[in-house]
Amino acid sequence: MNAVGVGTRYEGTYSGSGTRVGSCSTWNDWDKWDQTTKDNLKQFMMASMDALQVSTLSSGLCSQVHSLLAELLLLDLEDR
Repeated sequence: MNAVGVGTRYEGTYSGSGTRVGSCSTWNDWDKWDQTTKDNLKQFMMASMDALQVSTLSSGLCSQVHSLLAELLLLDLEDR
């Protein structure tokens, strides 16, 4: 992943990324996401955080942080 505000390799806006491959405009326009897209993103996000939590438990990262992030993102998606 890239840092926020520095561009993406996919769109060719990241410094030194070269040729543009595509556009992220569909993903940036949250108001146009249908319920299926929201549900699929929620499922992907939950699976990703579950995997991260399992892989980081031994390193001492707090699972409560993951739960809080999930809750905040879900509330944001439900509001849109």
